[in-house]
Amino acid sequence: MQIKNTAASPDRLTGVSADFGNASLHETIVSGDVMSMDEIPGIDLPAGALVELRSGSYHIMITNLKNGLKSGDIVHLTLEFQQAGQISIPAEVSTY
Repeated sequence: MQIKNTAASPDRLTGVSADFGNASLHETIVSGDVMSMDEIPGIDLPAGALVELRSGSYHIMITNLKNGLKSGDIVHLTLEFQQAGQISIPAEVSTY
């Protein structure tokens, strides 16, 4: 997922929610031979910047699924921004 802040001022992604499970913002951290996926409170979005959420970096983690999902399913997420407020988006399920 790519998020572009088209505003002239910075914003921050502060949360994500989903009606099909618990959603949270995470970042993959590699320290030596150890990789962890840590929950984070938000992602800064500088004015005019494009920020990518992807495997091995910033990403949205879904846990406690209410029903089965498979790769290719389309779900809906609500992103919460400090300035832009809530924005609902469709997202394709991808599993690794």
